[in-house]
Amino acid sequence: MRHDAANREWGSRLSQRAHANRLSQLLSLLRTLNWNQAGGVQGRFDVWVPTEHSRADPDTRIFLPANADLVDFEEMLDRAWQRLEDACSGEDRRIVQRLTQGHTAFDSVEWRTESFAPAGAIAWSKGMSLLASAQNQLYAAARAIPLTGMKKSGKMQRKLPRIFMDSTLMGQTQIGSYIVSALTPRDHVLLRVSEDSAAGEITLFDGATKVLTNSHVVAAFNNGIETLRTAIDEYKRRRRPEVFEEAGSHGVTLGFVTSVQGAVEHSPIEITVTSGPPEKSFTSRVSFDPEDKQVLSGVSHYLEYVITPRVGTFAGQVELLQRKNGTRIRFRTIVDGRPLTLAAELSEADYEVALEAHRVVAPVSIHGELLQVRGQRPMLTNVTSIKRLDQEPLFP
Repeated sequence: MRHDAANREWGSRLSQRAHANRLSQLLSLLRTLNWNQAGGVQGRFDVWVPTEHSRADPDTRIFLPANADLVDFEEMLDRAWQRLEDACSGEDRRIVQRLTQGHTAFDSVEWRTESFAPAGAIAWSKGMSLLASAQNQLYAAARAIPLTGMKKSGKMQRKLPRIFMDSTLMGQTQIGSYIVSALTPRDHVLLRVSEDSAAGEITLFDGATKVLTNSHVVAAFNNGIETLRTAIDEYKRRRRPEVFEEAGSHGVTLGFVTSVQGAVEHSPIEITVTSGPPEKSFTSRVSFDPEDKQVLSGVSHYLEYVITPRVGTFAGQVELLQRKNGTRIRFRTIVDGRPLTLAAELSEADYEVALEAHRVVAPVSIHGELLQVRGQRPMLTNVTSIKRLDQEPLFP
């Protein structure tokens, strides 16, 4: 009996959590489709209406339950979803139908900043800065996912952020705050690793996968934003800049830091990530304020010029051979999701491999130690191996 009661209680909690997630999902979708809150009864329901920028029926009113403890909470929520579907048309309606029928689960990211303008408006320059920062943060998170060693990895590394953004919806805003939201289908496939790929699988901070989806990018973004917040707090306590180098393995790249820096230019910002299937979803909130701006500026400068040497295998293209100056080559690769041209000093035997690869325009992989020093071209030293890759060029 006690066991049955515990099971019923657990089932009730899962049900409440699923309903709360459906409500959160509906709120994100309403903002994405340009609806605004327009009154309601405190503790009972909120009224939402389409804005002039929405493609929905302008006379529609949607009543959202404000309290999950209401007896008719589930009924009101179902009715709200149905009214939204009825009010929409075209692609908007298809999105609502997929969510209603449970075919697609969405993750969401929200960037919220204060706004005292009427009807959720914001100063133009401030709004543009927030939009640009939000987009750059998502780009940086997608770009930081390592694809080294895969076929066409260089080209795919450049395409990945755009493919992710093309599958993501954007919405805004809310009275009293200005919100930019990204609503992205969790299971949308960005990349599949073929069985004959040299990489075998894509290594992420929380494991490895053969199928890269939007949910992986959102998880990488959330990990990066939480790690950056922790690193800033740690730096304020101990003034140790090396903490940001250590954060690099969690996606805190130079591009990621500078994109967050742009968001706190004018006022505090709160970033909320909601991810996971309905029964196991989680919400994470991280805040940054103008006091963090000075730290972020210093971090950007530090990461740009002082980067700890790293040992690894780098796939890329031989661009130039310099036989007169020994056996040095110029080599283009991808580091932290960004194209990088560096010099490499090779042995006689390794130089011959590079020469043949350059002749037939084939990519190579080089194992060595990457050094980046202020004012100098990045250098790959202590090269232990170079191998020609049997695949198409990584760079056009």
